[in-house]
Amino acid sequence: MQTGLIAFLILICLCEQTRAQVRVACIGNSITEGYGLPAGALSYPARLQQLLGSGYSVQNDGASGRTMRKNDTKNSYWKFGKLGQAMAFKPNIVTIKLGTNDANNFAGQWNSISAEFKRDYLAMVDTLGTLATKPRVFVVLPVPIRGNNDSILVKAIALIREVATERHLAIIDAYAPLKGKTELYADNLHPNAAGADTLAHVFYRAITVPVSLPPVAYGAMPGAEASAASTDITGRVSVPIGIWRARFRLLPRR
Repeated sequence: MQTGLIAFLILICLCEQTRAQVRVACIGNSITEGYGLPAGALSYPARLQQLLGSGYSVQNDGASGRTMRKNDTKNSYWKFGKLGQAMAFKPNIVTIKLGTNDANNFAGQWNSISAEFKRDYLAMVDTLGTLATKPRVFVVLPVPIRGNNDSILVKAIALIREVATERHLAIIDAYAPLKGKTELYADNLHPNAAGADTLAHVFYRAITVPVSLPPVAYGAMPGAEASAASTDITGRVSVPIGIWRARFRLLPRR
């Protein structure tokens, strides 16, 4: 009888621990998925799980080759990615790291597809906003492309910043920490194990920093007052339009 009671109490404690976990969905492409990493190396979502600890549950929703645009008939994340999986996870936090393949694969068409890219990015944010969990959404500035198409990626990043401003979202800057750091790349697109570890720390600081943002304005009307926060490699978070600024030391690598 006593043994059964103890087992029951342990089960309750385990259920409570699981329920209390903060669920983090990492939406992205092959960089998120962990493409090109050697055996035994961790993708940045897997490393992020280690850094955040047992109070969080991090799900890797990366899908190789995927783009943001709905009209990409071969690689749209909407059609061929893991958006359904990410939403079924009922996340409390979502990070969106898409745009690399839009810029790299459609560099010559960028001027004609850029409006579509932004429109579909906003639509993804709004779609995530329909979840009952009302997740906090972070937009991620993609890592640099080592090559001529990086100039197109910079234009995509400008649009991602606009999305953040219009929807009151925090920005995770994955671009600046890897800019010019060839030692953190396995090829022209994909970070190596050290690069993935760097990204995990950047994401960790962004997720755990005590910054207060106004409610996410899903489907906000154009012209509405908005503000966005960004976290850079120095660990500084800034909220530009009159909310507040928070600064903190770099956390030691674990």
